[in-house]
Amino acid sequence: MKTFRYIIGAILLISLVLIPASASTLTIESGYAQNSGDTINLSIILDEAPEGLAGFNITCEVTNPQILDISSVSFPAWAGIPNTSVLPSDTCWLAAADAGYQINPGDTDILLATLTVTGTQFGTTDIRVTAWKVQNEQGSNMQVTTRNSTVTIGVLQPPIAAFSSSPDFRPYTTHRTVYRSIYRSGDRMVVGFW
Repeated sequence: MKTFRYIIGAILLISLVLIPASASTLTIESGYAQNSGDTINLSIILDEAPEGLAGFNITCEVTNPQILDISSVSFPAWAGIPNTSVLPSDTCWLAAADAGYQINPGDTDILLATLTVTGTQFGTTDIRVTAWKVQNEQGSNMQVTTRNSTVTIGVLQPPIAAFSSSPDFRPYTTHRTVYRSIYRSGDRMVVGFW
């Protein structure tokens, strides 16, 4: 009977070690501006901090620097000792610490910073975010996955969808234009197709 208990105990212990911890996700918002020269504020959000948050050091990089620049960074009130690289630029690093222990274990949707970007010409680009160090309250590195953003500057062209006009594979094809409209409704962007 004791052997059976030891075997069950060993299996439970091994399963706890082998089950990977879930990773938090660091996301930078996507955005749209009508004209070059317009600015857009993009929030950088950590979806959860299961063991709290001690601080972070991340980098944001514009993949097509001809489209926009990162013009400034602002930090929330909880972020003590905020620091960033020289701006404007197409790449910046940003760091801050939760010196006042305001981010508690289990907190969700934590605003780390807000990037202000300025469009320089029409087009679309990604902003890549890299988490160099995100630490929990115990000082251990958190497992963090990242989601990049897409920013579009200028008028969006309506997509053209091609439809086959016959199920028996006739050699002609018709084209229909699908129009997409984007407008602002309060604090949300609404996309409509017709």
